[in-house]
This record gives sequence, C-alpha cells and structure tokens, in this order.
Amino acid sequence: MGVVGDATVIRLRLSSDGVVDELYYSSVSGYILDGDDAGVVNAVVELTGDDYDAKVTDSNGYYQFPEVLNGNYTLTPTKNGKTYYADHQDIAVAGADVLVDTMIEVWVVSGYIVDSVDAGIEGVTVTLSGDESGSTTTDANGFYTFSNIPNGSYTVTPAKADLEFTPDHQDITVVDADEVVTDMVGDSIHYTISGYILDGDS
Repeated sequence: MGVVGDATVIRLRLSSDGVVDELYYSSVSGYILDGDDAGVVNAVVELTGDDYDAKVTDSNGYYQFPEVLNGNYTLTPTKNGKTYYADHQDIAVAGADVLVDTMIEVWVVSGYIVDSVDAGIEGVTVTLSGDESGSTTTDANGFYTFSNIPNGSYTVTPAKADLEFTPDHQDITVVDADEVVTDMVGDSIHYTISGYILDGDS
C-alpha cells in the first residue's frame, strides 16, 4: 500500500435531488525503475478499478494521475506489450494523495533438468539462492521457472533422492533480461559394494 498525504482537489456536485456532494480528487504517483534503480522511460501505467486512466513514465520513470476519485484501484505497468515489472500494486484512495511503492523491473529465470538422453525429469526440487531466494519443482517436461527476479547474482541447485546432477549447480547473473539456465543432467547414483569371499580355512 502506498504512502498518503493531503487531498489535492475537492469539488462540489449538485445531484438531481438537490443534494450537494463533495467529490475528493487525489493524486496517485510513483516510479518505475530498472534493476539498477534508473528510471524506465515510456512505460505505460494503467489505473483500473473504480475508474480507468493510463499514463506514460517520464525520463525519471515517474508517473502521476493528478485527479483520482476515492476508491480502490490496481496499478499495472507495462512496456512494449509485456509486463516487465512486479505484477501490480493495489491501492486505496480515500481523500488523500497516494505515493505508490516503487515498482522495480524484474525478470524470469528458467531452465530444464534432463536425463542422459535429454528427457525431462519430473519432480526435481530446484532452489534459487543469492540476491533473492526460492524453490520450485520441475514439471513433466523437466521445466522449472522463477518469476519476479530482479537483477543480481544467483545460484540454481537441483536435488532429488537417488539422483546426482552434472553440474551440481549453475551460477547465473540476471542483467536486464530473462535468464535461461543451461540444462543440468540427472543420473542415478551408483554405489559400490565390496567384500571378500573366503574359503573354509580362513
């Protein structure tokens, strides 16, 4: 939820039954930044909910809706037809200006866990660690994905009982783009059994 300040505009409206209504219009504003905290230019920010409007960010990534009626809204930023950022922000306007929490550019990290003949391995737990962390499980095709990942350095590590992986992890760097991780190959763990066969005189 954003930070609130003073309301900007109050207007009076005379209804058909002669009642004077006070309409509160407030400003809603915020920033869209990339992974390096620089403003994202020309991102479209849509305001939906009890009303609709759309604005475009300036050279600093700043946007503003100067007159928004009291109500509940969702802010969704997009650019080039694709949603690049943390999905949305839900806000409530209640007679005061709203400074929306900064929305940071994020990306997708994805890849496959396969066997020795490139068939996907289902049910592998894949852990992401580093500047953000999380875990997920591969699907029937061995595919996994992590959404809403900001720029940074990460390690991707697979794990499943009775399997060993080559390599056992992948170090990646996310820089202003989705990251596809090189396939990691799982194989059954091979155990060594050893012992002695002795004759009856031993």
